[in-house]
Amino acid sequence: MKPGIAPGSQGHTHSTRGQWIVFSHYFAPAFRAGGPVRSLEAMIAKTHNKDLVRVVTSSYDLGERTPLDVPTNTWTEHTGIVATYKTSAMKVLQEVWRSRQAEPRLVYLNSLFDPVYTLIPLCARRLGIWRQAVFLLAPRGELEDGALAIKAQRKRIYIFVLKHLGMLKGIRWHATTPQEARNIQRHINGASVDLKPNDTLLNIEAPNLVRRPGPPRVAFVGRLSPVKGLDRLLLAVAAITEPIEVNIYGGYRNDEKPYVTRCEQLARSCPRHVSIRFHGSIPPNEVRKCLADSDLLALPTASENFGHAIVEALAASCPVMLARTTPWSSAAAATDTLLEDLSPDTWTRALNEYARRDVEQMTADRVKAHWAYSNWRRAQLEQGSLLDTVMDTSNPQETKRVALVTQGFSTAGGVQTVARWMLRQMHDCGYAVTVFDLANSASDPQSRSALDPRTWKTSLRPVPSTEADVHSVGSNLREIEFFRYLPRSALTEALKGFDLIQVVAGGPALACATITAGRPTFLQMATTVKWERAEILASRRGLHRLWGTVMTGLVTPLETLALRRSKAVFVENREALEHVRKVAPVVPVVLAPPGIDVISISGDLPTRASSGPIVALGRLGEPRKGYPRLIRAYARLRELCPDAPDLTIVGRGNPAELLAEIDSLGLSKHVRVLADLTNADVYSLLRSSSVFWQASYEEGLGIAVIEAMACGLPTVVTRTAGTEMTVVDGVTGFLIDQPDDVMVEQMAKRTAEILQGGGMEMSKRARQRALDHFSAKATFAPFAECYAQLWA
Repeated sequence: MKPGIAPGSQGHTHSTRGQWIVFSHYFAPAFRAGGPVRSLEAMIAKTHNKDLVRVVTSSYDLGERTPLDVPTNTWTEHTGIVATYKTSAMKVLQEVWRSRQAEPRLVYLNSLFDPVYTLIPLCARRLGIWRQAVFLLAPRGELEDGALAIKAQRKRIYIFVLKHLGMLKGIRWHATTPQEARNIQRHINGASVDLKPNDTLLNIEAPNLVRRPGPPRVAFVGRLSPVKGLDRLLLAVAAITEPIEVNIYGGYRNDEKPYVTRCEQLARSCPRHVSIRFHGSIPPNEVRKCLADSDLLALPTASENFGHAIVEALAASCPVMLARTTPWSSAAAATDTLLEDLSPDTWTRALNEYARRDVEQMTADRVKAHWAYSNWRRAQLEQGSLLDTVMDTSNPQETKRVALVTQGFSTAGGVQTVARWMLRQMHDCGYAVTVFDLANSASDPQSRSALDPRTWKTSLRPVPSTEADVHSVGSNLREIEFFRYLPRSALTEALKGFDLIQVVAGGPALACATITAGRPTFLQMATTVKWERAEILASRRGLHRLWGTVMTGLVTPLETLALRRSKAVFVENREALEHVRKVAPVVPVVLAPPGIDVISISGDLPTRASSGPIVALGRLGEPRKGYPRLIRAYARLRELCPDAPDLTIVGRGNPAELLAEIDSLGLSKHVRVLADLTNADVYSLLRSSSVFWQASYEEGLGIAVIEAMACGLPTVVTRTAGTEMTVVDGVTGFLIDQPDDVMVEQMAKRTAEILQGGGMEMSKRARQRALDHFSAKATFAPFAECYAQLWA
């Protein structure tokens, strides 16, 4: 500790001009507040510009009346971080007042509900003391349902008052998990959220596999508060039949004393074969040692934003028992200690079962815990600091606001995958992005229906969804496709506040919804409505076909208008490139197929599973995807190769017609159809497959083909505008001609060649092509260059 740092000494000054100020009620060497303190210290330690950081904090630890052993009310240094430890709220006010002429660049608030270290800086901002500083607020799990249930009325009033007074307007929020980002957006409409996981200073060490003899030792580490669920653990332990030792580590606030007294009473009522000890708070440097000496961390928490105790347990090779209320479900699932609920009966059964495990099983669990932490930590080390990222992108005069306009953003499909890819790349470039998810079906709940008078007064204003920075936008006459592409006054007003509009769509008509906003609009497209629907309309009959033909005819002029009014058009294939040049000759058009995150999809060491299934991906029940002929091709393959792998078809939608086709050809034992898998499950399937099939009549690009190539799969696909961009015929896979009879025979024969030994080199070349030509950063470069020219 270096007290009394003078102005200019060692590069630290008393002035806050241009500095990054962090307000937190507790900061090291305080430790009783638990994870938020350690996460904050780790975040600052990781910052490249640590010399710019100034921490304003309390001179008291949680629940303590004796001040910390630090210099107070002056700037000092702790583990290389400059901080001032205030003795009262008045001292915090004085510090803010002194800095009114030396405005900081960034103000970081480490809580939402702190009446001193959050409310005072927010008031200063509202009163205009800090007009230009970027405010970043981390609620640290305080908006989780379990946390809000405690003192619920007070918290609701607090949030209402802050919003009513405009004190939360324009600030940015730090979420550490996707769920927390959704919680923020749910409670704070229009919140701008930066998603960055918490970090830690815990190193990766060799796994600790040594276990002392005796009954299983269970640890509880955390603040002794209702949300952490110590009472639930004690109720579960009271009914356990196996000998067990429970060690409880953690402190509490003065107002939590009645809860702690109740927990102590529960502990005294436990049977004699259960040993329970309360150790109180322990310094951070002792937590890992205590957990390394434990067999299990049991944490029946009602809500956990991050779970620093869980991280420390895994770092110490200590398995964790959790319910599905934390971001660490996978780590608990690996050791079969992930529980479905928080009921004491469920936890009693689980603890009894764990207590019966032998030494060999517990050792294996410790290895799994070690690897869970190692993999997570390595990923964290590759990420930059949140504070650096925010300050690189958050100068109010430089940050560009982008509206990303698309349809069906939260669903699965090629357009949606491209939109999410675009969003990630824009965030990485530092743009402030808001997604506008426009109605895309006749059943859209935000739209007005001609057939339902109850919807006629429905507001068409953008509505925040459950995802951060995503707003749903309805339409008039939702049954008529034409109207979904027209401007709405509420959407127009919302779009006027952005520097740029990027439309991501299958066809160009969606860009018409933005033309009255008067902002530069860039269009990303793959196909046209005529190309996309040729096969669909051919398969329809009667009025259904007539309606589709009329809608196609109405939408086609909108596509032309959208192309001609765009600032620039990005296309995914050469056929679309020529079409745009013909229809809108004066509009810049760029051949720019989107990309994917190759490493996250394929893993670090992708290996083709030569004996795995053949796999096909695409929307089920859509004639354009050509599934009937794909099934016939598989029947022909089995004639050529009776021992051919099974076929797995994955997609979104109703598989009934497809299953009937499979059954009619007697292939039910060899073909399975999986509907509505998660992305993670799809990627796992790709990694374990042998060949990728696609029988589409038309594809603008075909993201699924690129994903398969990333996983090292040879691709046997029909020739379309999209696959001619992605697949090198005879090198990374095979392109099959379109006529049905030719396609069935060629697909079967080419696949037989791969299965009989020609696939290994193709696999390597497919993977390399995905890396070289379709990685996320490489493919976004043309978009970034066009944006830069606009803003130059």
